[in-house]
Amino acid sequence: MLRPSSVPDFTRDVVCVLGLPFDVISLEQVAARVRSARLSRAPLLLATANLNFIVAARNNAPFRQAIIHSQLNLADGMPIVWVAKLLRVPLPARVAGSSLFERLQEASSEAPVKVFFFGAPDGVAEQACHRVNALQGGVCCVGYESPGFGTVESMSSDDQIRRINEAQPDFLVVALGAEKGLAWIERNFARLEAPVVSHLGAVVGMAAGHIHRAPPRWQRWGLEWLWRIKEEPFLWRRYWNDARVFLRLLAGSVLPLWWHQMVEGAAARASGVRATGMTRGGAFHLRLIRGEDEEDGEAKSLSSLRGQLASAAASGLPVVVEVQDLVHIDGRVLGLLMLLYGHLRDRSMSFTIQGVSACLRRQFRWHEALFLLDADSAVAPTSWGQPREVA
Repeated sequence: MLRPSSVPDFTRDVVCVLGLPFDVISLEQVAARVRSARLSRAPLLLATANLNFIVAARNNAPFRQAIIHSQLNLADGMPIVWVAKLLRVPLPARVAGSSLFERLQEASSEAPVKVFFFGAPDGVAEQACHRVNALQGGVCCVGYESPGFGTVESMSSDDQIRRINEAQPDFLVVALGAEKGLAWIERNFARLEAPVVSHLGAVVGMAAGHIHRAPPRWQRWGLEWLWRIKEEPFLWRRYWNDARVFLRLLAGSVLPLWWHQMVEGAAARASGVRATGMTRGGAFHLRLIRGEDEEDGEAKSLSSLRGQLASAAASGLPVVVEVQDLVHIDGRVLGLLMLLYGHLRDRSMSFTIQGVSACLRRQFRWHEALFLLDADSAVAPTSWGQPREVA
């Protein structure tokens, strides 16, 4: 079956943190979305972005695009939550992919969620499958495949996709390493019939008993990375590199944005933005205007923006976003703009932001969202995997 390429869901509660859009959602709500997708067979592409995802996305535009494509992007890392709290972004808690899988495994009155494990070292997915079925909980395994360490292309044969689809899973768990895993999903998503698809690399190893998850106290303290190094010592290099980049992000982006918010006060943090739209010169022009009455609240302001973003995406035209009337731009507005950017870039259509003042450009940089201002990258087609299907 082909996955329809429709207008993004601009009703999503998303916020930009360190250059990626994250959904403001709880673990219970995500588990409910997975079970609902299982019943409706509605596609749910799920990303669980941690600090390593943020580091990789800064220099890998197709990887960033794959995250933006997701219908849900969870904050699977305490540094993301810490930055959000410092900047007063409403991202209340970490929602880890391993926590989601554990929640789904809990006994339920509903039929078990059928999973298929694709990836992990030879034999690990098989052991995970047997252990999951032995528990007889809220998840059952209907198949597994360990494709080895080849290229994305070599792991995307018709026979491999057919074996996954014939197992009729509700949830396809991919474990190929973050960048390769998301590239594989991008390439094959249109051919996969499982409603829920996500890259959850560590979940397969944990389900197999090869690695153990950190105690809850370590998780709360943000020390799960240290536990992971104990379980998988080779990860130290990745965590060391991520920590170095994170410190640079703190110094160069997070703290300047925090200081800007402190100096400018509530005006720099509020989503007081209204939007108007019109078709002109073969493009959809979306004008962002500061809300006249910030006491009306974010919901009213963002409702106008959400509606115009949906109209822009549905127009089938290139989009020009005019921001000359804005003094501040916050994480909620940027998160929604990223959804439109991803939608247009998916179709090799231009996304241009005009009227950016020097002050506003600095805010884009502090949010790690300068890529939204790069018109050239916006019209470049996604070349990571095969082009996605367009309805």
